[in-house]
Amino acid sequence: MEKDKPGNSISKQEFQKMRKKFDDKNPGKTQAVIFDKEIFKHILDNPATDKVAIYMGEYDDDTNTVMAVGLSETSVILYETAANKGQPCPPYCGKDQ
Repeated sequence: MEKDKPGNSISKQEFQKMRKKFDDKNPGKTQAVIFDKEIFKHILDNPATDKVAIYMGEYDDDTNTVMAVGLSETSVILYETAANKGQPCPPYCGKDQ
């Protein structure tokens, strides 16, 4: 990753440590939201998309969710790329290998 760009790769150990800390502090709450890769292709295929933002949100029933959206080079939100309705974890969680 370039120094001035947002985001960094992390190790499996760092990922697991941060995930466990969150899960321990938030039992029974949404831990993740699973999206099909086509959602990210839709966002990234927009020529104006320079970055992707993941926003936290909440449904009317107080269930947590996240929303993904493209941002332009000047960080303008590209609402036409907005995505939601992923599968919540739990119950739809990834599996460790």
